[in-house]
Amino acid sequence: MTILVLVIAQASPSLADVSSSQTNNEWQWRMLAGASNGSNGYSYWYTTISASPLATDNYDGEPLITSWDIPTTYAAIFHAEEPNKWDASTGFYREDYVGLLTPGQTKSWQIYVWSTPDMPADYDATYLVMNRMDNIALTNDFQFQLKLVSKPESVSGGPEVGTTWDFDIPAFEVEFPTYRTDNGLTGYHFELTATAVPEPSAFAVLACGLFGILTQTRKRRSS
Repeated sequence: MTILVLVIAQASPSLADVSSSQTNNEWQWRMLAGASNGSNGYSYWYTTISASPLATDNYDGEPLITSWDIPTTYAAIFHAEEPNKWDASTGFYREDYVGLLTPGQTKSWQIYVWSTPDMPADYDATYLVMNRMDNIALTNDFQFQLKLVSKPESVSGGPEVGTTWDFDIPAFEVEFPTYRTDNGLTGYHFELTATAVPEPSAFAVLACGLFGILTQTRKRRSS
């Protein structure tokens, strides 16, 4: 038992160091969606997801505005009201700011993309463009993944459902057929996942600690 306590005591400071090293790490992704006819692009909309030490995960955002009277392609975050997790009404949001991720922690967002019914017929391609807005040189401790969870039943082209894109570059783009609807929940459904990656030194310390525990356990069993 004494050895187990010592191993944990040695591992804990290293994990704390990793956490403190990411205290000032903020990041922000801006997602722009727009329809195109090959030579011109039509009105686009963007949404912003950001991690900040001043934000909380309960509600730090801005509702989506859907009252425009011109053809528009939307990219929006969808949240369902959930006590102690999202203390705001169910619906689409333009912004969502969350607290900083701790090493090993993962957070996900549900993103929907669609065009309004009055989008011209020849604007048959839609682009979802991901732009990293922070200083990427200062925050390389994160992994980001975009996954296509579902797409409209009437759409046969474009990426297959389940397609994932792993990226750590400042700009990223996905193309798919334009889908028109007055109900955004029937549009393209993407999931964006951010993961804070512990430093290799933390893994090494944990591995050594686990090895020590296993070694002592085997010795006790053999004796």
